Amino acid sequence: MRDRITHIRQQLLQAQMLEDAFIGKQKATVSAKFEISNGTWNQQVELEKERQRLRDIEHETRLHAIQEQLRSAQRVEALQSEINAASGSARDAEIDRQREVMKWNFADRMANQEIERLEAGARMTVSYTHLTMPTEEESGEIGGIRII
Repeated sequence: MRDRITHIRQQLLQAQMLEDAFIGKQKATVSAKFEISNGTWNQQVELEKERQRLRDIEHETRLHAIQEQLRSAQRVEALQSEINAASGSARDAEIDRQREVMKWNFADRMANQEIERLEAGARMTVSYTHLTMPTEEESGEIGGIRII
């Protein structure tokens, strides 16, 4: 019986050792899987961080491009306003020039009409004067000398 107890003890000891070995192996397997899984997770985290960093750079770049487009649009609007103002000023100046030309033409016509009227009046006065003026024989003068 002692042998049998010793034999059972040895079997228990051997079973304990096998169990410890099995548990150690399982722990090692789980630990390895955990480390691999953890390593993979760490890689995924790093990869995601890099993707986010690149996404942030892309967003900043796009935002900068939008800001530049807005600045360009504002400059174009300002230039368009200046062009519109210049066009309006040019139209106003052209209208003023046309009015001046019309004034000059009107003044020329009025001056010509007045000169023609004065000339017509002078001709009538000369004609009337010639008609009403006595001849030398009628006045009794010859060459400005009175003959009696």
